[in-house]
Amino acid sequence: VMLLRDPDEVETVAGGPNGTTKSIQDLPDLVAGFERMGLSARLSVSDRDRAHLDNLSESLSTVYHHGVYRMVEESLTNVLKHSDANEAQVHLSVNEETEELLVDVVEHGKPVSHVDRGVVPSTGSGLRGMQERASVLGGRVESTSLFPWPGWRTKLVLPLPTDQHSPRKDTV
Repeated sequence: VMLLRDPDEVETVAGGPNGTTKSIQDLPDLVAGFERMGLSARLSVSDRDRAHLDNLSESLSTVYHHGVYRMVEESLTNVLKHSDANEAQVHLSVNEETEELLVDVVEHGKPVSHVDRGVVPSTGSGLRGMQERASVLGGRVESTSLFPWPGWRTKLVLPLPTDQHSPRKDTV
């Protein structure tokens, strides 16, 4: 599977140039990387939800794992580029009633220009790319300002595999 946005930007589900695939299990390292960039980021998953995800891990496709990872990465990147927030929370949970994975990325900063943060200018395709990834996986992305303001929440909702509809490994 390849996602093409412009001819110079090609991404495969295999991830980086060495072919490594990022997964849900790699999220703690991802969050730690943002800590090293100056964003105090926290990842929270309840023990119950962690056990549920561990049990499902093998039945989730590489595309699913990589998609969740990339959407969290893009959400945290957006905090760095577009907010004066110094911290962000990433919360993973499983809604067993609706059989969905919920990923919330929340920050409480005010919008700023990427120039003010000293980061690379935005190409404007981050949210669109997340929406495309979520759609391919049968889910959705909701991105809204918080009330009371300031702050922003990006919420990813993806169906979990069930006996009736289990995604095949490494396919979309």
